[in-house]
Amino acid sequence: MFHEHVSRRRVPCTQASDMTTLRSVCMRVAAQHFSSHILPTPQALEALSGSRYTEALWWSDVNKDLLRHMPATMMEELFDLLCLHAPWSLTKDILTMYFLPAVGTSSQPPRTRSRLFFPGSLPLFSQDAKCASLVLATLAGSFALAKDAHVVTRCITALDLHGLTRLPGAAVTRLLRAPSQASHAWHLRRVSLPGCLSVSDATVATIVQVTGGTLEHLDVTLTSVTASSIAAIGAACPRLQVLKLAWCEHLADASVSEAVSDAISQGAMSHPPMIPFRALHTLDMSHTLVGDIGVSGLLRLCGTQLASLDVSYTSVAESGTLDVLAMGLGSGTERVSRLEHLGIAGLCVHAVSLLDFVHIWLAYPGEVRQEAPSLRSLCLDNMVEYVRRQPSSLQGRQGLSGDTMLMVAAMMLHTCRQHHVVMERLSMNGDKRRAYVPSHWALPPDRTTRAWETSGMSMVRMLATCTRRLSLQGLDLSLDDAVGEAASSSVLTELCLQHTALTDASLLCLVPSTGALTSAYLDNTQVTPTSVDALVAANPQLSILGLSQCRGIPVRDRRAYWDRP
Repeated sequence: MFHEHVSRRRVPCTQASDMTTLRSVCMRVAAQHFSSHILPTPQALEALSGSRYTEALWWSDVNKDLLRHMPATMMEELFDLLCLHAPWSLTKDILTMYFLPAVGTSSQPPRTRSRLFFPGSLPLFSQDAKCASLVLATLAGSFALAKDAHVVTRCITALDLHGLTRLPGAAVTRLLRAPSQASHAWHLRRVSLPGCLSVSDATVATIVQVTGGTLEHLDVTLTSVTASSIAAIGAACPRLQVLKLAWCEHLADASVSEAVSDAISQGAMSHPPMIPFRALHTLDMSHTLVGDIGVSGLLRLCGTQLASLDVSYTSVAESGTLDVLAMGLGSGTERVSRLEHLGIAGLCVHAVSLLDFVHIWLAYPGEVRQEAPSLRSLCLDNMVEYVRRQPSSLQGRQGLSGDTMLMVAAMMLHTCRQHHVVMERLSMNGDKRRAYVPSHWALPPDRTTRAWETSGMSMVRMLATCTRRLSLQGLDLSLDDAVGEAASSSVLTELCLQHTALTDASLLCLVPSTGALTSAYLDNTQVTPTSVDALVAANPQLSILGLSQCRGIPVRDRRAYWDRP
C-alpha cells in the first residue's frame, strides 16, 4: 500500500535476533561505499589527485581481485545489499563481471551462482528497457557455446525476474533452452516472474519442460498467462509447493475448471500416474476473474493440505455464501485444512456465512476446542455484506458492519486465550458506522455475546493482547462508549488505523495498550502532535510512522516527524 507521508528513524537493537554481526556491518558499509571506495567510478577518481589517486587505483585493483574470489554466498549477499543501499552502483559491466554466473575458460574456472536476480527497480533496468533482455541474451549465448554449461546452470536454483514490464517472454525461453540437453541442464527450484507482462503460456511451457521435475515455487503474478498454463503446471510439476497467479486477467472460472480437468487427465496417463498439485501448500489467485467453480476445482486436489490461500478480489462467493470454498477446504470432514493464512478481502458475503466460515478455525466465545488453531493471518479488507434486508443509503456500502467485526474479534480473542497463541495478522474494514451498530441482517442469538456494549476502541484494546499486526480501518473509534481498562500486556508490533475517526483523545486512550510497536499508520485521521508524541514516547522501538493526510500535522513534519525542531 502506498503511503505518501511516512517518517522513519533508526532505533537501537534490543533483541538478540536483531543483533548485527561484524560481517553484516562490514558488508553493509562496503555496499554503501561501493562506488566511492571499493570500485571507484571515473568521476570519483577524477576528484582525487597525486598520491591519493594512485592509492585509489591500487586499492581498486586489489578489490577487483577480492571480488573475483569471494564465495558465491557472500557475493549474493553483497548484491542484495547493493540493491538496497546503492542501486546506482550496479552498472552493466559490474553486474556481468562479478555478480552473474559465467562458464569456465582456459584461464579461469567457472563462476557459479545459486540465483539470478534482476529487480526492475534497479536504475540499470528501469532506465534502459532493453538492458535486462540484453544481459539474458549474453548469458544464453555463453551457455549455448560452452560444452560444460551444465556445471554452471545446475548450480542455479532460483530465477527471480521482478517487475521487468518490458522484458520479452522469449528472452526467458532462450535462456532456458540455450544449454545443450536443456532438460537435464537446469535444476531450478524457484521461478519468480511477477510483473513480467510479456510472460505467456509459451514461457511457462518452456519452464515446466526444462525444469518441471524440480520446480517447487512458481510466481507468475501480473503476467499474460492463461488457464492453459495451469494444465501444463499440474501435469509436469509434481513437487510444486507454491503457485501464485494473482492479477492474471486472462484467468476465468470456466477455463480454470477445464484446465484442472485436463491436468487430471494428463496425470492419469503419465507413468507412473500422478495427482496434480498434491504437494501444493500455497495458492494465490487474488485479483482474477476466477469464481467458486474454478477455485473448487483446484481445492479438491490440494484443499486439505493448503497452508496459505488468497482469493481476495475474485468472483468467489458471488451467491453471498462461502459454502463452496468451505467444502473445498474440507469443512465437515475429518481432514479440515490447516490454513495459516487466509485472504478473502473484497468479497461480497453474508455476515452469517462469513462467521460460519471463520468458525472452521476460530471458536465462538464460550466454545471449548481441544485442538489448537492453525490460523495465524486473516485478511478481511474491503468486504461487502451481501443483500441488506432493507434498501437504504447503506445499500452496498463497503466494509463489515459493527456486530460482524466485533464477533470476529471476540472469536479471535477467545481462541488465542484458550490455546495461549498469538495471531500474526488481522486486517478488517468497517463501514464507517459506530462499531456497535448492528447490520441490517441481525446475527442469530447463538452468534452473539455479551460484549456488544463495547466499542471500536475496546476492540482495538482487546486485539492488542493477541495480535502482532493489526489493521482496522473505517471505524468510528469514539470515546463515548469505550469501556474497560487498557490491556496490561501488548504483543502488538504494527498498528494501522487509517481512514478512521481517530482523534487525540482516542489515540491517548489507546497508548497504554501499546509499548512494543515498530510501525504505526495513522493516515487520514484527526490526530495532532500531542497524541503522536505520547505514542512515540510509549513505544521506543517505533521506527515507521505513517501520517499522510493528517491535517492536524504540518506537511513538512509528516515525512520527518523525528526531525522536528
